[in-house]
Amino acid sequence: MLRMICAVIKVDLEDLKLELGIQAGAWLLAEIIQGIIVFVSVFGKGDVERVPAAGTAAVVYGAAVCMVITNTVRCLVEYGLHLRFPLSRRGALLGHLASMLVHDAILCAAALVWAGVGAVVHPLLYGGTGLDILPTFAHTPWFAWPILLLAPLPVALLAAGIVTRFGRVGGWLLYALFMVVSLSLDKIIEFFEDFGVHTNARMLLAGGALGLAVLLALCVRWLLKAAVKT
Repeated sequence: MLRMICAVIKVDLEDLKLELGIQAGAWLLAEIIQGIIVFVSVFGKGDVERVPAAGTAAVVYGAAVCMVITNTVRCLVEYGLHLRFPLSRRGALLGHLASMLVHDAILCAAALVWAGVGAVVHPLLYGGTGLDILPTFAHTPWFAWPILLLAPLPVALLAAGIVTRFGRVGGWLLYALFMVVSLSLDKIIEFFEDFGVHTNARMLLAGGALGLAVLLALCVRWLLKAAVKT
C-alpha cells in the first residue's frame, strides 16, 4: 500500500510546477495593475490615497480557489479512475489525501514567499509617491493562513463524497452553498473576527467540529464504497 500511496503522490504532483507558475503570474499581474493605477493616480492627481497589497491578495485567494478545484478533481475524478483498476481503494484514497496535503502546503508556502516579496518591493517602488503603503498582510487576516493550509482538503473531500453519494442533486446543493458563502463572505469574516465575543462560542465551535467530523467520516465511507463508473 505504501508503494501505491507514493506512486499516487508522484503522479498528482506533476502539475505543481504549472500551478506555481500560475500563482507567480497572478502576483505579477496584480502588481502590474496596481502599479499602473497608483502611478496614473499620482501623476494625474487622482484620488488614490494608499497602496494596497494586491499581489498578496491575489496569491492567497487565488491559491485557495486553485487548491479547492484541484483537490476536488483529484478526490472525485482521478480517484474514480483508480477504481477501474485492481488496486486498493484505501491506498488510492490515502495517496490522494497525502498528495493534497503536500500540494496545499507548497502553495501556501509560496503565497507567504510572494507576500514577503511584496513587503520588500512596495517601499522601493512607492516610497517616493507620498502614499500610505499598506502592509502586505493588510487584506489577509491572521486566520486566513491556517484556513488556506487546512480547509481545501476537507472541502474537497466533502464535495467529492456528497457528489458520489447523491449525484447531480448533491452537485446542485454544493453549487447553492458555494453561492451563499461567496455572497456572504464579508459577514463570515466579521463573524470569525468577533467569534470570541459570541455567547457559548466554545460550544458552537465544538458542535461544528463534531458535525464536520461526522460528515467527513461519511464522505470517506461513500468514496470507499463508490461504484465503478464504466
